Amino acid sequence: MVKIFIDPGHGGSDPGAVGNGLKEKDLTLTISKKILSLLSNYDVSIKLSRTGDTYPSLSERAKMANDWGADYFVSIHINSGGGTGFESYVYTSVNSATVAYQNVIHAEIIKAIGGVKDRGKKRANYAVLRETNMPAILTENLFIDNANDAKKLRQDSFLNQVAQGHVTGLVKAIGLRQKLQPTQKKIYFYTGGYRGSALVKVHDFISNNGWWFVPERLNDGSIAFLVGEFTPGTEKANTMENFLKENGFWYEVR
Repeated sequence: MVKIFIDPGHGGSDPGAVGNGLKEKDLTLTISKKILSLLSNYDVSIKLSRTGDTYPSLSERAKMANDWGADYFVSIHINSGGGTGFESYVYTSVNSATVAYQNVIHAEIIKAIGGVKDRGKKRANYAVLRETNMPAILTENLFIDNANDAKKLRQDSFLNQVAQGHVTGLVKAIGLRQKLQPTQKKIYFYTGGYRGSALVKVHDFISNNGWWFVPERLNDGSIAFLVGEFTPGTEKANTMENFLKENGFWYEVR
């Protein structure tokens, strides 16, 4: 199973960039947890460098990912310095696979947060990129000290878009597969046994609804019915069950 390591930048005594009433460490953790939640729908194992307001050192973050044997490393950050927009980084010297991953992930984030300035795909000698053994990317998601960017960063809906862009990029770049959803169990109603008018009433109700059924003659001469198949909670299943209950007919669900 693919292992993805998510690194919410800063934390604890290191707030990261601060501006417009926001702290980078809070935003990076929020975005990272949203990424974690979205990735839970895929066949992937995920680990975060921190899940609360703590500060692992940069080397500790890289070591955690290396020791875990991560296949990909994503470090989440918020920019500062008076600019605006989104940019991404890989290490100064990387292989073609890392560049290809950056190309895909960067493009998907820009698409997800449409209308934001694309500051480009860059390279830098950042510790978490330099010291990790696997392909790694660091994203700078808008500028905390820019009033217009900060307005977006305050919106949970925008942070959802940022997270979704990262996830869509990872899915496309790495080829993640969605988890198979278990097939919902089908049910049958077993009724009976009936004679006379009750038998006719049950038979006609089943027939008029066009449902599959099998009659069964019991030892006492009455007729029982196996009726199905139904998906639990659907209108058809509820209609059948309500009919039986309203008429006081015995039944069991199989």
